[in-house]
Amino acid sequence: MSQRGLRLALWLGTTAVALFLWGTSVPLGIPGEWTWTRLIAADAETLDRWLGLIVAAVTAAVFLGVSWLCARGIESAGRLGIAARLAMLSAAAFAWLWVVQDSPPGTWRMQKSVLVLYSPGTSGYFFHDRFRVDDARRFLSDYEAWVRKGDVLHFGTHPPGLFLLHRGVTKLCHASPALTRALLATCPATVRETFDLLDQYPMGAPARMTAADKASLWLAALLTQLVGVLTIVPIYLLIRRTAGRRAAWWGATLWPLVPALAIFLPKSDALYPFAGAMFLWCWLEAAARRSALLGVAAGVLIFLALATTLAFLPVALLAVAISLLEWWTERPPVETTPAPSATPTASIPPRHLARAIVPWISGGFAFLGLIALARFALDVNLPAVWLQNYRNHAGFYSQFTRTWWKWILVNPLEAAIAVGWPVALMALSMCAGALISRNEPRRSRIAALGVAAVWGLLWISGKNSGEAARLWLLFDPWAVWLAGLAFDRYRSTATAESNRLARDVLVLQAVAAVSTVLRVFGFDFMTG
Repeated sequence: MSQRGLRLALWLGTTAVALFLWGTSVPLGIPGEWTWTRLIAADAETLDRWLGLIVAAVTAAVFLGVSWLCARGIESAGRLGIAARLAMLSAAAFAWLWVVQDSPPGTWRMQKSVLVLYSPGTSGYFFHDRFRVDDARRFLSDYEAWVRKGDVLHFGTHPPGLFLLHRGVTKLCHASPALTRALLATCPATVRETFDLLDQYPMGAPARMTAADKASLWLAALLTQLVGVLTIVPIYLLIRRTAGRRAAWWGATLWPLVPALAIFLPKSDALYPFAGAMFLWCWLEAAARRSALLGVAAGVLIFLALATTLAFLPVALLAVAISLLEWWTERPPVETTPAPSATPTASIPPRHLARAIVPWISGGFAFLGLIALARFALDVNLPAVWLQNYRNHAGFYSQFTRTWWKWILVNPLEAAIAVGWPVALMALSMCAGALISRNEPRRSRIAALGVAAVWGLLWISGKNSGEAARLWLLFDPWAVWLAGLAFDRYRSTATAESNRLARDVLVLQAVAAVSTVLRVFGFDFMTG
């Protein structure tokens, strides 16, 4: 597709999605199985909605302005300059996400930061730790038996990593009154009002929250948003493996504008993209550089990730597939060894094979070592927990009706809206180019085909029949990665033409973010 055709498709698609969300009442999902909620402002909130729209649009423009200014001189910047630019972009992204979450009308604002993390229906980790667990060590030792009870929702389908994370945050706030005071002083009015509401209606809790409890919820929300924002860094690094700095920068700028990120903050799903993307970069670079240290880092990251959810298994599959394909296509020439009275034999040099397995050994050692450490230090048999989590997840579909063929049709559309039409189209164009053209850089082609294959398997498996917008947030960095590679693919000797494409993609992605976040709500506090 030509740049002109691509830009036309970007404008038409973004407009069509906005009209669909705002101009129709077509259910966002499949009625009777799962649908997302459209935010509808009451008559008294109409002005509120327009003000929120204006504030969000202005903040998005400021964010893009910061990105555009930081992009100046990026080609000649040193490592410190790149790090400073990424820090500035991250700070601007954090502010953008704060504002856009507080822009919907009425009661659909930052109240969710507290309610999502407190409510047993949407998360429950804080609630369970604070009001139901007296002895954390005993709870962990009994965790395997507990998940065998067959719960198909939060605890039954997750290892104890998120519970430990929330417990650590709560303990930190209880141990530091100064930190508690500082955190509560930063709460916006909507969050303070929600705390007051929970004091009156504690959702079945046997006691009211203390000041430290409230501070821990707010700290957990802030940390989740920070980690979600920092996904900018591994996305930049992934794109830089095969593309120029400018393409990597535009790709990194796209990430905070992914609608699903703002919609599903502060749920733990917003933590996962950073861990998945950083693991992917560490593993691919460990394999490419034959680095034991990066192999260890990758092993630690995938352990920590899988200690929170098995949803990282497709990330591990993608990492292994891409690294093996890169190794095979970049292997040295085969040595031919003549054998007496026989045909010559061909082999890969032993030294090359020995170096290639270094990250596999170091990463595997780190991963298995941490499993053993969890077994002996915390009395948690993670392999057994993972197996039962998988069985419980399969049991979800026996309790909640999901029609496979309907979701096969709906999920790609939902995913395109969740990641933003501009990102989706750029990623698709990269995949199409990898299939059709042989002129793409080898590693870029492997990345595009690998992402398409793994995401395709996930799609047809039907494992995420419903809530794909949230459940696939973990994989949205893949789409942004490919979108960044597409910037490099469409680079032109005419700098003005390339700049126009970047401008259109970024502006339209901001439009997609604002129009989606202010229209779609990602939580049901009654059912989760």
